[in-house]
Amino acid sequence: MLLVKLLRVKQGKSTELSVGILDAQSVKSTLVSKSSNTGYDGGKKIKGIKRHIVVDASGLLLCIVVHPASMADRKGGKVVLENLVTVGMGLKKYLLMELTHYQAKQQKKPGAGGYEMEVVKRSELKGFKVVPKRWVVERTFAWNETNRRNAKSYERLSNTAETVTEISAIRLMLKQFDT
Repeated sequence: MLLVKLLRVKQGKSTELSVGILDAQSVKSTLVSKSSNTGYDGGKKIKGIKRHIVVDASGLLLCIVVHPASMADRKGGKVVLENLVTVGMGLKKYLLMELTHYQAKQQKKPGAGGYEMEVVKRSELKGFKVVPKRWVVERTFAWNETNRRNAKSYERLSNTAETVTEISAIRLMLKQFDT
């Protein structure tokens, strides 16, 4: 988290975060990955893991939780937000992507950790349309997938998968210091 704060200072932003963006990504598993850490995501039709991440408005990784893809997004989102409380970045509000998964139970009560919650809806229009703030977290997923070990789930343990993703994020942040 120190690296995130230093990079935000370099960008001329406050070290205290005002918003975090939460989303999930299902990733296919390989034969090497442990079967107890994988599950089937019926919505995406993928057998593997699910990564829940929280990023700041610039796309810098704040928190990640990896679990079987069969776990519901509501449960995984709650776990990642509880972990974000322990990180202590001064976050006050988070944005939820995927209206159908997160909104049902969480909109009626305050979010985990007392965060203010806002659900960003997908466009009902056909064709491509940029959804505000959604592209930030999707870009972070794309950045992480440029690393071979993040393109699929090769890891036997969830902690290892989380660490590999964090190392990828650190590498990207260090590149931004060079520019």
